[in-house]
Amino acid sequence: MFGGADREQTAFQDMMVYDETTGNIFRSVTTSGDVPMPRSGHAVVSYGKYMLLYGGIDFAEEAVFNDLYLLDTGNDW
Repeated sequence: MFGGADREQTAFQDMMVYDETTGNIFRSVTTSGDVPMPRSGHAVVSYGKYMLLYGGIDFAEEAVFNDLYLLDTGNDW
């Protein structure tokens, strides 16, 4: 799971993974490389060991994104 926004339309850049082995909780993960800007309203799809993130918006910054990111989830977090 990536990003999102709160009620004040502040966008986030958090990356979380659901981990059923540690009590069915979401935990924060750190990635390397080119990290997407904070955003909400984006689309994410998983394909095999990859997660693709497209677009989104940051209302506070009045920014609309037309970008694509690929995350290799095959790494141990």
